[in-house]
Amino acid sequence: MNQEKQNQFSETYRAQLKACAEEGLYEWPKENADAIATKMLNGLFTNPGGVNFDSPAFKRTCKALGIKHTRKAIVEFLGGAA
Repeated sequence: MNQEKQNQFSETYRAQLKACAEEGLYEWPKENADAIATKMLNGLFTNPGGVNFDSPAFKRTCKALGIKHTRKAIVEFLGGAA
């Protein structure tokens, strides 16, 4: 994977996840956003097939990065094989 793209996606996802949590789009406490982001990003970078790409945070992240919120588009953006 492309480290620069991975960092860009990670930063954007963390910001979007926190925003979604603050807006009450998730049932868990917003204070858990960092830990959840770490868990989701680790899953994305190691096993993208097990990630829910339809979540509000993934949708917002992809919109901010100008890509579709699909597994294929995200993996290609990150420089991996879809």
